[in-house]
Amino acid sequence: IQFSYDRVRKFAEAQLKNYGQNFEVELSKGLFAGQTLVPVNTAGCYVPAGRYAHIASAVMSITTAKVAGVKNIICCSSPKPNIGAHPKIIYTADLCGADVILNLGGVQAIAAMAFGFFGNAPADILVGPGNQFVAEAKRILFGKVGIDLFAGPTEIAIIAGKTADPEIVAYDLVGQAEHGYNSPAWLFTTDKKLADTVMKKVPELIQDLPEFPRSNAEAAWRDYGEVILCENNEEMAKISDEYAPEHLEVQTENLDWWLKRLKNYGSLFLGEETTVAYGDKCSGTNH
Repeated sequence: IQFSYDRVRKFAEAQLKNYGQNFEVELSKGLFAGQTLVPVNTAGCYVPAGRYAHIASAVMSITTAKVAGVKNIICCSSPKPNIGAHPKIIYTADLCGADVILNLGGVQAIAAMAFGFFGNAPADILVGPGNQFVAEAKRILFGKVGIDLFAGPTEIAIIAGKTADPEIVAYDLVGQAEHGYNSPAWLFTTDKKLADTVMKKVPELIQDLPEFPRSNAEAAWRDYGEVILCENNEEMAKISDEYAPEHLEVQTENLDWWLKRLKNYGSLFLGEETTVAYGDKCSGTNH
């Protein structure tokens, strides 16, 4: 947890320094215009803890709010059966700088932060992932408060050349497909042998998962999994830009070319060792 916090904070500080600058410019004689970044007063950070404790969500929402200069940070996370507040969530929220931690989950947590229940100030912005009910609550409240985004199912696409390791490709596809029954997992490749190997390996890996993520991954791979065989690198790049995946891995040669060529993606992971899981948990960039 400390490692993840240190990385995320360091990257957030670099972001603020490099494109969070205040400035003023004289557009014509006597006419001045400028930009000033002003942090909101209160941020509400939702951290899911129902089936799993989403520690990374606490790190990435609370830490960035703290770096931005938000004065009042409220964290909401649901209780666990038989133990109440999840101890790792409490530890993480405190480490990252939360001023208030509420042991509350679901729609009621979103309402509590938005309307300022329990003596707290109403949130100016609500951030953090959640199920479809949490997402709908944020959508309804959008306007009264700001929100981070309308989040949908997680996505992964992998561009893999002949030098890619099919086992790593398969693991990375399954690692995102297990998130939900409707989580797309796409592979774009020019190598038929690799495509065949991955299509054989993915179902094998899915069977090794615990029951709940296994059922998710089975449905996601069956209904939303795709393996597309392409003629060349340009075709892979074109298809990838058309799909515009949330997470895009490139496991092939000439990574600099791909960095310059690819345009449409949420996060780009270059090289077989830069798996999506690192970016979502502890490499420093924010999911």
